Amino acid sequence: MMKQIIFLFIAFYANSIIAQIVSKDLSFDSNSIEKALNLIPVGQEKNFGFNTREEFAESKIGVPLLVTKINSDGKLSIQNEWRIPVVVNNEYRLLFTVIKNTNGEFEIVDLGGSSLAKEISTIVINGKNPDVLLRSYAFKIDFLSVNELITASGLQNCIIPLQSAKNFFLSNKRISIEDTISRQGLTNLMSK
Repeated sequence: MMKQIIFLFIAFYANSIIAQIVSKDLSFDSNSIEKALNLIPVGQEKNFGFNTREEFAESKIGVPLLVTKINSDGKLSIQNEWRIPVVVNNEYRLLFTVIKNTNGEFEIVDLGGSSLAKEISTIVINGKNPDVLLRSYAFKIDFLSVNELITASGLQNCIIPLQSAKNFFLSNKRISIEDTISRQGLTNLMSK
């Protein structure tokens, strides 16, 4: 158990550092952003979080989130993948999925997740700075790692369960999750 706690601590710390380094290197010009957004079929803009196609030209890139997979045993594995919010008027509209290709260049490989983007946006608006998206593909649930959450007792690292995680644990395991949990709390939840 102690080894798992140490591993979890090291993984979170490493993820945070990697996310900060990569976010400085990840940049796309407005042409790349608009080119990717133009893959959205005409008439389907609302399904992707946009009101009109004209909003594509106003789109900017938000802070990248490193994707880290939560394995069924609760261990974490860093993925070669980031979710980058597409922002219009300070609102997260959708997420680009970005990977580093074999040439070492960052490449947009998918777009979508407008509901997830909106949920992440509410956390950012409330003053929290998420830098890692923790995802269990097996259970289809997400958490955010927030490494600069300021509380009454000072600066702390924490995990924020997103609605998918709250719903999963409440309906499948009859467990109600707090709005923020510790690293140890995440390990405990995943092992139940």
